[in-house]
Amino acid sequence: MSSISGLDEAFYGRLLKEIERLEGVLAFGNVADASVRSALELYIQSAKKQVAHFEVIEKEAIEEKKKSGEIALEIAAQKAQMETALNEQERAQFQSFLEQEYFTKADFGKLESFYTKSWDKLTDQGKDEMSHRVWEGVRREEYQFSELPDIVKEKEAERLNQRLLDPRKMTPELQAIPERDRDDFTEAWGRKQREEAYEILDRPTFAENLVVKRTEDKSQFANVTDVQIADKLIANKVEKPASQPSPSAIELMDSNKIKFEELTIIESPMLAAPLSNLKQQAEGNAVKK
Repeated sequence: MSSISGLDEAFYGRLLKEIERLEGVLAFGNVADASVRSALELYIQSAKKQVAHFEVIEKEAIEEKKKSGEIALEIAAQKAQMETALNEQERAQFQSFLEQEYFTKADFGKLESFYTKSWDKLTDQGKDEMSHRVWEGVRREEYQFSELPDIVKEKEAERLNQRLLDPRKMTPELQAIPERDRDDFTEAWGRKQREEAYEILDRPTFAENLVVKRTEDKSQFANVTDVQIADKLIANKVEKPASQPSPSAIELMDSNKIKFEELTIIESPMLAAPLSNLKQQAEGNAVKK
């Protein structure tokens, strides 16, 4: 049950165990009272309905996750096709990059080759896509900026420097970088102190602000030709089931053979009276003994 909350998953597991246990009680226990037996059967029926509900939600979540993944791949393909300056092989490589949320050290070889041969052919939107994944890898501590291949560091740093020096390109993300950090970087880069500049870019404030925030609206798909794909992706979101309240506990006991055990009552008032009566009866018997 991986697509529901931890609380609901634990509740689901508890339901399964209680159903199994109570079915055993009915099959092998000494439950002579017809009203109690009926109450237990109703309880089991109610519990099974809850289990079925969770399983339907889980199945839908898995299907929607698969569907969203397919749409995300389609969007990556659309974006790659927009890079008309790339040849077929380069577009395939670029599309594979877009299918990743961020880069890791395992991607360094492919990145070095792409930045050397193909990066300059990308549109600004394509370069933004690559930068997002480069900096997302830094933010997730997969690597430091200074550890990237030299050509990647050079291309990303030079582009960042141009954006910081051009007031027209000062996005809110860039403005959020502390002024001192921005000035330290542009000054070092202007003095051609590359290694010093790369070390400055290792400061957390750059990765925190240079990763473009992915919001749940259509703006992230603004450069996708087929906006209907974005509409579909947004529409196909599965609401998680509301967390179940912490279950109340009662005790069940047959006057002769069944010990008190904890049960979960699931919105089934029909169970409360007979089980409560059974509990009182069992307690009365214990006092008499």
